[in-house]
Amino acid sequence: MLPAHRLMAAHITTVAVATLVHLTVPSARTSLWAVIGLAGVAAVLAGSLLHRPAHRWPWWVLAAGLLTFIAGDTYYNVMETYFHAANPFPSPADACYLATYPLFAVGLSGLVRHRWSGHDLPSLLDALILTSGLALPVWVYLVQPLTEVEGLTWQQRAISVTYPLGDVLVLALLARLLAPGPVDGPNRSVQLLVVGTATLLGFDIAYGILQLNLMWETGTLLDTGWIVFYTAWGLAALHPSMVALTATAPQQVSLLPRPRRLVMLTVATLVAPGILLYEGLSGSPHHASVIAAFSSVLFLLVILRLAGIVVVHRKAVARELALRRAGASLVSAVRLEEVARSCEAAVDTLLGPTVRHRTLLLSAGRAAEFTPGGSRMVPRAELGPDLADDLGTLPAVLAYPMTPPDRPAAQVPGVLLVAGPSEPLHETRASLEILASHAGLAVERVALRQEIVRRESEAYFRTLVRNTSDVILIVEDDNTVRYASPSAASVFGDTDLVGASLPGLVDPRDRSRAARELDAVRESGPRATHDHWWVRHREGRVEVEVRCSDFRDERTVAGLVVTLRDVTEQRRLEHELTQRAFHDSLTGLPNRTLLLERIERALLRGRREGSLTCLLFVDLDDFKQVNDTLGHLAGDHLLMAVGSRLAKALRRTDTAARLGGSRPARSPGRWSSAPGPISTR
Repeated sequence: MLPAHRLMAAHITTVAVATLVHLTVPSARTSLWAVIGLAGVAAVLAGSLLHRPAHRWPWWVLAAGLLTFIAGDTYYNVMETYFHAANPFPSPADACYLATYPLFAVGLSGLVRHRWSGHDLPSLLDALILTSGLALPVWVYLVQPLTEVEGLTWQQRAISVTYPLGDVLVLALLARLLAPGPVDGPNRSVQLLVVGTATLLGFDIAYGILQLNLMWETGTLLDTGWIVFYTAWGLAALHPSMVALTATAPQQVSLLPRPRRLVMLTVATLVAPGILLYEGLSGSPHHASVIAAFSSVLFLLVILRLAGIVVVHRKAVARELALRRAGASLVSAVRLEEVARSCEAAVDTLLGPTVRHRTLLLSAGRAAEFTPGGSRMVPRAELGPDLADDLGTLPAVLAYPMTPPDRPAAQVPGVLLVAGPSEPLHETRASLEILASHAGLAVERVALRQEIVRRESEAYFRTLVRNTSDVILIVEDDNTVRYASPSAASVFGDTDLVGASLPGLVDPRDRSRAARELDAVRESGPRATHDHWWVRHREGRVEVEVRCSDFRDERTVAGLVVTLRDVTEQRRLEHELTQRAFHDSLTGLPNRTLLLERIERALLRGRREGSLTCLLFVDLDDFKQVNDTLGHLAGDHLLMAVGSRLAKALRRTDTAARLGGSRPARSPGRWSSAPGPISTR
């Protein structure tokens, strides 16, 4: 059993034993009564020291009120028991009793002030309705008869009237402490305070009625009423829930009170017509003016309560519209920036243009410092310097985890921070929690969409990379290959390139140049270069066009991207086209175009060096007869043989060219030898 529950059990046992002895042993009534009262005072002080509430002074004031109450009872019992002063009135005991009510009022007001932040007019009206309904029968059947009793001085009348009115005041403060009810259920400590105060009021009324009829005696069962009062207040302080009475609790805003509270308010408003009906049935009413006054007050309070319901309804409709617009905006958001703007617009609408506030939407990474759970007030000391600067000097900061209500709060997708005055934040707390949950769904949807797009993009580019003819390599800082596309097999053969050195795969003649090019790309920063390398293949060499880019700063790549394109066939075709453009296709000798170009260069060189240039034309006689008698194939062989002999007979600086037509097999065999330089000597 916990220490608090042990103390409660011990307190109940002590009071029960003392009460039993008090009722059975008349000689020990005075001392035992003092023990019972002081036990309640000690229980209140012990509870405040044991549980350490945020604010202790209201409980200490309540303990002081209990102490003055038991002091008045003790004085009364001592004077009656030991000095045989029969029912002294007024006396110092009454002064102690009268000092009790201001202390109770101050203590309970402190609990109300620390329990409920801001101004809650509907709850205050509920408390006033309950108080007015309870005060009417007290006034009609106790206070007013006390004012009409003959033989009482004005001091006696005033004191007699003060007792029940003081009890009604204490009960009204407790009703205010109960309203509107915490969201986490009723508070056991408040219930014990209400039980004790209601018992005190009932037995004070009974005491007044007995006093009017001269029937009051001490040592009867009526004493148990005040014993219940002492005990209940002591247990209220010993119960662990007393800590919540000085901690700010979120108020539950609703259009209508709870069913039990609605029944209590209904009964309170029907007290006046009930008394009027009772007096009308029993005879002519004697308190019509008082009943009319209380009925008017109750009527006005009910009208104000209904007006408050209308105002709350209008605000609820406005907030619902704002949340609908925010929900539609969040559904269409595709980026986190759009989610943040939607939340800011919704908070602006909920708080209104006159409330100075700031709104921040924290991502999951920055939200890790906030504990999961429901919304809570965040002390500014827990905020980092960056958040404190962003939120400015606003007095209160509320954190709303963006977790949907039907999901566990183990992983929070983000936190919605709203800074501003505490009262508007508490008023719109429920709406902001709904907004935060919708924003959490939007953040998750945006993240899911980005993940889908990323995976689709990865699949798209993976398909392109796997089916492209170009070779894509990712090279580490030490020039080793970390990734090679599947097309690398067509350039390098079946060699596994992962882990191999890229310069080692290049032809030895280009190896050092390839290493220098890779180092130059790393040193010059993020730029792209182009080059041509010869790489080794199992069937020979392959010429590749190289493009190298620096992507070391990209998190997904973190290396050099080298793209290789096989240009071996392209180079061969280019060489073949060049050969066909400047050479005869049959003999392989230079054609007319190349001959004219070399003649021009030879003439320019001759002018510069003072040398001569000679040009010799050779023609094959009767070539047509060879074609006609032996066939075109024999003519082609003849032309190739003549061209070969001329090429072998000339020097390396001379040129042998064939000036035939486009169809050499049918054209005449005309040859030229030029333009070799001829010495003038």
